[in-house]
Amino acid sequence: DHRAAKGAALSYEDEKFAYLLAVREPIFTPAGLGRILDRPDLSKIGLTAKVCRVDGSAGFVTVPKREKVAFAGARRAKWGDDL
Repeated sequence: DHRAAKGAALSYEDEKFAYLLAVREPIFTPAGLGRILDRPDLSKIGLTAKVCRVDGSAGFVTVPKREKVAFAGARRAKWGDDL
């Protein structure tokens, strides 16, 4: 039993770990509309998604259905994808 091996009193305990990720070179960020922060909303006129832009600001972006190629790619996008 994990709890007995650790000598823990509770069935759950916070583990004291922290992680840091560092890179020497800047990470490539595409010049798209931003990274999707929430589940996109599909409506009759198009797709609206909350995105985080390259400059760090957040906002909503709408991709209209009349832009066929952009809409097809945006429709398949999910949380965390680049729009």
